[in-house]
Parts: sequence; C-alpha cells; structure tokens
Amino acid sequence: MPTPAPSRKPNRRLNEIAFQDNSTTVDSEGIAVCRTIAAEVKSGNPRLLVVGFSHKTEKDLGLGLRRADAVRDRLVAEGLVSSRIEVASFGSQFSGIANSPRPYMVTAAQGVEIWTLHD
Repeated sequence: MPTPAPSRKPNRRLNEIAFQDNSTTVDSEGIAVCRTIAAEVKSGNPRLLVVGFSHKTEKDLGLGLRRADAVRDRLVAEGLVSSRIEVASFGSQFSGIANSPRPYMVTAAQGVEIWTLHD
C-alpha cells in the first residue's frame, strides 16, 4: 500500500506522468495530461488518487510524494476540486520491478499515476 494509504480502493488508472531525475516539475507533457484528465472527469467529479514514485537512484525519500503533490496542484489549476484528490507515494519501492502484481503498475519509475477511486 502506498503511504498514506488511500481512503478507497483504486478503480481505474487514467494515465501517468513522467518526471526528470530528481525533479518535481510538471513539464508541458504532464500539463497536457492533467488538462485531458480534468476535461474527462470534471462532470462526474470522481475521487482521484495521485500516486508518486521515485527511482532507487534518487536519494530523496520524499520525492514521490512531492511529485504527487505537484500533479494534484496542476489538476486543481485545471478546475478539479482539491478535496476530491488524494495523494500518496510508493517512493522507490517498485523501482526496477517489471509487471508488478500490485494494482499500481507504473511504467516510469520516476513519475506518478493517476487513478479514480471507488465511491
């Protein structure tokens, strides 16, 4: 389970956003992903979970959570309600693991995944 644990079970993975080494900056591609997600879910107003990841070579233990915070802030800037977005992090727990059996399967170890949560 990521930390902090989400309030509900993840339902559907919407997308992922990759980050540069040791960065928490949402680049133009990440902004476009946030804009697309916001447009897709705005009318239904689902609860979202933004899960951050870092690579094992990145020494900052809080980097995954700060990446998740940055994406949440970007989603809010795109018009979503902050109280409906939870953030969590696995840190580097899955760094280098392919085809994880977990419901969170990041393809970029340095990034975030955005999920809907069961209501």
